[in-house]
Amino acid sequence: MFDKGYNYRKVQVDKPKGEDVFLTKHIFVFVSDNHRKYIVWVEEYEYNMFIIKFHLKCHNKADDKYSRMTKFNDVTKVLRTCIDIMIEMYRKNPYSSFGFMGANMIDEEIPENKRYRVYRAIMKRFFSY
Repeated sequence: MFDKGYNYRKVQVDKPKGEDVFLTKHIFVFVSDNHRKYIVWVEEYEYNMFIIKFHLKCHNKADDKYSRMTKFNDVTKVLRTCIDIMIEMYRKNPYSSFGFMGANMIDEEIPENKRYRVYRAIMKRFFSY
């Protein structure tokens, strides 16, 4: 099910601007089987903490870009791609720790929402803690 993700590439490293609190933002992109481009942000914080976020490129300007559903049925390959990026970052920095949040859907409560529960289950499968 999570055997293979998409091919991705690192396109940019950004420094914080304005009120940003991260130290560095690593930006990756990949294209799905249905020719949709995704952006993956890996924000690097103090103490080797990394937060991973992703969304469709066409939603880049939207305030709710992380809450939108795609209905493309490729979530396993998208999540596997994010995991592959995390593994690459970990290999470069074995002291790294990763965090994530699952954005709530429009009519969903924030704590322990569906996306968070799915992401947590997947992370338990791939990583020990």
